[in-house]
Amino acid sequence: MPLLITSVNDPNMRLVGMLFFFAMLWCGFFRGVIVKTNEKVLLPVAAFFYTGIIGIPALLFIYTFLPNIYTGLSDSDNHIARLLGCVFHTGVCEELCKIVPVVIYICYKRKAASPYMILLVGIFSGLGFAAFENIIYSAANVDTALLYLLLEVDRDGADGLVSGVTLGVHGAMINVMLRSVSLVFADAIWTAIFSYFIATAFVSGERRFVLCFLGFAVPAVLHGSYNWLCSVQPVFAAGIIAFSFILFYGYLLKIRQRLEPPVDVNATVST
Repeated sequence: MPLLITSVNDPNMRLVGMLFFFAMLWCGFFRGVIVKTNEKVLLPVAAFFYTGIIGIPALLFIYTFLPNIYTGLSDSDNHIARLLGCVFHTGVCEELCKIVPVVIYICYKRKAASPYMILLVGIFSGLGFAAFENIIYSAANVDTALLYLLLEVDRDGADGLVSGVTLGVHGAMINVMLRSVSLVFADAIWTAIFSYFIATAFVSGERRFVLCFLGFAVPAVLHGSYNWLCSVQPVFAAGIIAFSFILFYGYLLKIRQRLEPPVDVNATVST
């Protein structure tokens, strides 16, 4: 598939194709290896493109109506203010955006909704958000590469041309690989946690408001904390993603136990 993607003439389309390729790899990994379900992929794939094509532009449009003091918190020089902005702006808004396909699915299916499909729709929605967001950030990486070039040339003249190109290209390559391989995984995990709480509330029929609120708060805090730690200490940020996955996997085991009761070995042997 990567070889076929590189055969396209337009370099922008090649980049988009690679970003989608990695996102789809994660789609297959989550469905077949982590969640381990035979649910059909039509609805999850629809959620993938819905969030990317409709969700992200809608979120960016909503941002234009939010006060600057709120949207600017995540870029503040003050660590506490930036942490609050990362959680209450980035974490809250993006997690609400990614969960919309799950809400649509439940409203459409009602009592016939499948808990595993709820998880898959959430996961694919998170992957779609990350894949389309990466297209935006890839363009920013090109601008950053040009900035490196200009800074080095301004400092060292013609001697800085090679070092500027090297710094810019290496930085762009690392950022694209990071976002393609790791950050799509993180976005999927956070939406999966939100989806788990919604699925649990749907299955149990109890404490629905509390479960949905917790499902919203936990990934929003994890997402925001990750963004904040990226500007403080990336090692701790990686720890947030690892913790998020362990947390989700524990939740996944819980919902499996609820939906798939253990087989009575003694009864099976006697039979």
